Amino acid sequence: MNLSTFRMTQMALAVTTLVVLTLLTACSPQTATALPEVIRPVKTFTVGSAPFTSSVVYSAEIKPRIESQMAFRVGGKVVERLVELGSIVRKNQILMRLDPVDLQLSANAAVAQVAAAKANDDVAQAALKRSQELARQNFISSGALELATGQASVTQAMLASAQANSALGLNAAQYGVLRADADGVVTALSVETGQIVAAGTPVLKVSAGAQKDVVFAVPEGVVGALKRGAALGVQLWSQSGVTLPATVRDISAAADPISRTFTIKAALNDTNNVAPLGATATVVMTAQTPTKTVSARPQVIVIPLASVVESQGKTAVWVVETSANLSVVKKRVVTLAPTLPASNAEAQVVVAAGLAPGQMVVIAGIHTLTDGQKVRLQD
Repeated sequence: MNLSTFRMTQMALAVTTLVVLTLLTACSPQTATALPEVIRPVKTFTVGSAPFTSSVVYSAEIKPRIESQMAFRVGGKVVERLVELGSIVRKNQILMRLDPVDLQLSANAAVAQVAAAKANDDVAQAALKRSQELARQNFISSGALELATGQASVTQAMLASAQANSALGLNAAQYGVLRADADGVVTALSVETGQIVAAGTPVLKVSAGAQKDVVFAVPEGVVGALKRGAALGVQLWSQSGVTLPATVRDISAAADPISRTFTIKAALNDTNNVAPLGATATVVMTAQTPTKTVSARPQVIVIPLASVVESQGKTAVWVVETSANLSVVKKRVVTLAPTLPASNAEAQVVVAAGLAPGQMVVIAGIHTLTDGQKVRLQD
């Protein structure tokens, strides 16, 4: 083999090796470049406990002491509504009217039935008198006399029934006009002109009298501390700096099946009428409120409101779990108490269950986290 032939053979072998390596590289799986894991920085709050004293506040609503559901005693079509929401009404004032045509026709029919029953009874009574006279003369048998007596009794009973139905018809015609039972204020309207209502269907609410209540709810651990006659302070949201005195008058005997709280009603002393009905207020338990039962539960969990999220209809927080220099967040469902701490109440909430002192919760960026995500704690 000469030198030129050897060189050509070596060159061909090198080209073949290069092609094979290229094909093998193309067929081999490519190693993907791993993206760097994102560790989100979060701001946290360490859960602690706060003294649970009598200086706690509750969200409340101003309601009338007596509120009547007004309804027609007969059914019909509403043809006139003479009041609006918030209207001041007087006793016996007309509030609504039903279409009087059908009611008057029913009353007229009842009167006609009375006239017919009266005519039948007159005939039967006259026949009874004749039968009695003939029986004294032995012209008819005792059986015929008994038959006439029974017929007269039947027509007399039918007359009494027709008279009663006529009285009901006349009353029904009057029931087409709805009047106020007492002085008050219209607090709710349920129907409009032209609407068909059935007998007994509530059409409006009237608060009777000037007495007002402040209504709020307290958790199970606090209800035992409240007694009838306890003094409270009521602060109106719409009027800062205004505090009205109130006295507890009614404590619910059973807890609400959903919220597990107890409803409290306190008589509001509003002589100047500065608290409108339906207004939102804050009830402050004063120092005069007994705290014997509260002291049995002296500490509560207080967290910032910014740490609370809504998850599938439930209240939750993001709890930071740290182990081996690794921090991850876990979603924790909690139960909030319907009470607020007196200091900075608008930015804090009280946790009734789900957290323990010493745990860390995320208070910034809570809506962008995922369960199990790694985080980096910031001061």
